[in-house]
Amino acid sequence: MSTTSQTASVQLLRAQAHDDGFHSSDQLADRVHRGELLRVRRGVYIDAAAWLQAPTWRRHEIATAAEALKDDFALFCRETALRLHGLPVLNMPQALQVRTAGRGRVATVSPAPMTGQLTAAQFLRRYAARGPQTASGAEARLSTIGTKFVEPALPAGMSRAELRSATSRGTDSNPRTLLPSDALPDIRGPKVYRVEPAGLAVVDTVSRMSFVEAVVVLDAVKARADIDVEPWLPYLRTKRQHQRWQRAWAFADPRAESALESESRALLHKLGFPPPTLQKVVQTRLGQFRLDMCWEDQRVAAEVDGRAKYFDPQYAARREAHDIYYAEKQRREAIEEDGWHMVRWGKQQLLHPEQLVRRLARCGVVPVPA
Repeated sequence: MSTTSQTASVQLLRAQAHDDGFHSSDQLADRVHRGELLRVRRGVYIDAAAWLQAPTWRRHEIATAAEALKDDFALFCRETALRLHGLPVLNMPQALQVRTAGRGRVATVSPAPMTGQLTAAQFLRRYAARGPQTASGAEARLSTIGTKFVEPALPAGMSRAELRSATSRGTDSNPRTLLPSDALPDIRGPKVYRVEPAGLAVVDTVSRMSFVEAVVVLDAVKARADIDVEPWLPYLRTKRQHQRWQRAWAFADPRAESALESESRALLHKLGFPPPTLQKVVQTRLGQFRLDMCWEDQRVAAEVDGRAKYFDPQYAARREAHDIYYAEKQRREAIEEDGWHMVRWGKQQLLHPEQLVRRLARCGVVPVPA
């Protein structure tokens, strides 16, 4: 993925037979019983602390890698493919998405229990007895992510029945590409990931998303030169899919610099606010600064901040959070001295848009009547 982090690498362990006839599955299962490992997929294990301490998005990546390690022929699609191609998604899917050729296999499959024969409570007691710190909500985390098997995307000029028939005869195959192991750079295990081409994954997935979800993806797509969606547009088969795609594609803007900015801009549009100017450069006594978005007539600047800006090493550039906060304070004061009103928000405010409406209204930015 393009958004690498500086978190510790994770090693997946795969049960396998050895030349002497010994199979490591029994040994790995015993380590689960002792509270050392967790089973992510049948035959694929991970250090328990690495899983329990990982955030949601990280556990999704681990499960993706485990699925690829378990099944050499797993073909990832939809949101799972988008993430492997380095594209952001607003809402983490509840299951990995994998293509299946068989109509009878369309289903969401839950993997075997992560804790083997132990209950979650029993496992955590043994885990804690070894000394590791127990993560908050650890018991709820002791369930891995399932796999949702879906039929192939339908090409133009072919019915679902025709595609099923061609697939059963072996005369048709899903479009696919191979991504190297560093598609998930901090997870060691699979040698490659089989995934649908980025353009197909974008078209097939965005046409099923809400407007805000679609804009988060398409802003990032437009900012990249290596993704061509044009050849895959015939996969839009219904009028509704065309309308969803066209509306989001027309609105998407490559100048958005984060998923949170994209989500903010799309939500403001839905709420009826006039379109802001993106990434405007302003001159202050401390030099030039870029504003995430602004309304120039009202002299209102909006800054969209996520927690990662202060705590994720990728964004913090090895600076301490208090140093980043102080630099932001100086920047804000310099911009305000130039006559701008600064409004700052994060993910929490987007979950309660009425708060955002009130805050902008106090600065003179209000929705435009329809």
